[in-house]
Amino acid sequence: MLAGIAVFFINLILNLATLKRPSRRAGLPADPPLVSVLIPARNEEENIQNCLASILRQDYPNFEAIVLDDNSSDRTAEIVSRIAEKDGRVRLIRGRLLPDGWAGKCFACHQLSQNAHGNWLLFVDADTVSRPHMIRSTLWLAVSNNAAMLSGFPRQRVSGITQKMVIPILFYFLVMSWFPLWLFHSWKRPGPTLAIGQFLLFKREDYLRIGGHELVKSRIMEDVWFGIEMHRHGGRLLSVDLSGALTTKMYSAWARWRKDALSGFTRWLPFPRWFLSARL
Repeated sequence: MLAGIAVFFINLILNLATLKRPSRRAGLPADPPLVSVLIPARNEEENIQNCLASILRQDYPNFEAIVLDDNSSDRTAEIVSRIAEKDGRVRLIRGRLLPDGWAGKCFACHQLSQNAHGNWLLFVDADTVSRPHMIRSTLWLAVSNNAAMLSGFPRQRVSGITQKMVIPILFYFLVMSWFPLWLFHSWKRPGPTLAIGQFLLFKREDYLRIGGHELVKSRIMEDVWFGIEMHRHGGRLLSVDLSGALTTKMYSAWARWRKDALSGFTRWLPFPRWFLSARL
């Protein structure tokens, strides 16, 4: 018992000591590459304006923002259209009907990638809000660490006593003490990698090389499988602390824990199939 506690404590210390964080003081490449910020949105009228407003306040000089309206029944498309009329960096595309064999978010992101022109593809959820240095600082981390894919932990906006009690335990203490992130960054073989679907930054050539979202098209846990596949194809995944650059809403503590924390071990642990494949 004491030995197990000691192992978790040592792992926690190693993670805290080595976890990289985007810096406000990060530099710019001599010729800043185009970054495509890609936002799938379905019935996001409450969030999309704040999300886009924060993207448009970025201090990075070369980016485009593309929103896919995934057949929303609310005012999502109307809000995005109004913003796009005022700022040419924003584009709205209409999502096609979901074909057989695809998970909804994967198909939305696939369509976004087909309309993107950037050298880097940044997929963010519509309920995220970015600090002005987000693109510049995360791109700097990815480039300086030769990462094919960068993901990480946003700051979770919580409400109510239950979330305020549960979220710090589930998504910070347990993840940081259980998952050996310090080891994942130097992992040479496919393993229990950790990626968070709210923020996925890809070098375009590596994204296309492994097959893009079509590779994980039927996966509900597409973020975790992207991490596994990126390792399998020889690309480096970097997991970082995004709390100073990105915030997001915690929609369900249990759903996020089931999707992100447990799913890292689905290739080895005998969870029931229905538990792992249930639509969140």
